[in-house]
Amino acid sequence: MNRETLFRFFRNETSREENFAIQEWAESSDETRRTLLAERRLFDAINLQPDLPIEAAAPARRTLLARRIARRALRIAAVAVLALGTGYLLPHGDPRPTGCHTVTVEAGQRARIALADGSTVCLNAGTTLRYPADFGAGSRTVELDGEGYFEVARDERSPFVVRTSRADIEVLGTRFNVEAYASEEHFATALFEGSVQLSTPDGAHVVRLAPDQKAELTDRGFRLTELDDYNPYLWRNGIIYFNDATFDEIMEKFSRYFDVEIVVRNKQVAERKYTGKFRLLDGLDYALQVLARDASFRVVADREHRRIVIE
Repeated sequence: MNRETLFRFFRNETSREENFAIQEWAESSDETRRTLLAERRLFDAINLQPDLPIEAAAPARRTLLARRIARRALRIAAVAVLALGTGYLLPHGDPRPTGCHTVTVEAGQRARIALADGSTVCLNAGTTLRYPADFGAGSRTVELDGEGYFEVARDERSPFVVRTSRADIEVLGTRFNVEAYASEEHFATALFEGSVQLSTPDGAHVVRLAPDQKAELTDRGFRLTELDDYNPYLWRNGIIYFNDATFDEIMEKFSRYFDVEIVVRNKQVAERKYTGKFRLLDGLDYALQVLARDASFRVVADREHRRIVIE
C-alpha cells in the first residue's frame, strides 16, 4: 500500500472501496499492521510540526527528522489510534496535554486506542471516549459513552475507572466489555479476566464481577448472569452477531455499523426474529440479501442521502 493512499486515508479522503482495501491489507499480517501504524505516526508528526521542511530535506536528514518528530509526537499525543473500520480516528482538538482528549467514533467505524499506561481500548461505532491529557500520571479515569472493550494494564497503586452515564467500573488490571450508550437505557458489563467493581453514581448499588460473568443494570440494581455466549463481543473483529433479535433491532444495528439511515415500513417483517452473524466486510447489501431469503421485503436505496427504506 503506497504512502499517498494511506495519507489520504488518514485525512478521511478515501472512498469506501479504498477503505475496505486498506483494512484487508492492514489485517493481512502483523507486518502490515506495523507499517500502517508507522505511517500514521509519521503523518501525525508532520501535522504536529508543520514548520519543519521534511520533504525538502536531504534523504538522510529527512529520515532523522521523521524519526525525531515521530518520537516527539508520541510523547505529546500519548495515544496511538488504529482504525479497524472505515476510517482512522484522532483525538479531537489540540493533541497537546492542555486538558482532555476526546475520541469520537462515527457511525460505520471502529477504533483501537493505546493509552499511555499500556492499556488498550477498542471502541465500537457511535462511541465517545474522554480521558485527561496527563492520563496515567496518578489517575487512570476515562469517560465512555457507547461500547468499548478494555484490556487494562495492571497497576496496584492506581485503579482504572470507567465512568458512564449509568454506572462506574473500577478495576486494577483486567479484560472486560462495556455497553453504555447515553442515548439508551441499556447498561451491561461482561468480564473475561480479573475482577471489576460496578457501582451506580449514587452508590446505592455496588457489585463485584468474577470472570465469565455479565452484569446488567435494572430498576432494582445489577442483575448478574453467567457468560456463556461470547459471540456478541466479536464486534471488535468486524463481526455483527444477533441472537433471537427482531428485524427492527437488526436494522438499528446496521444503521450504526454501516452509517446509513434505515426506515422499516414493512410491518410484516419488523417483528420477525433472526439468529446469525455477518461480517462487516461483506457489506450491507449482502446482509439484506441474506435476510430477504427468509422474508419478503423490497429495498429502496437513496445512496446520495445514505437512506434505505424497507418496504
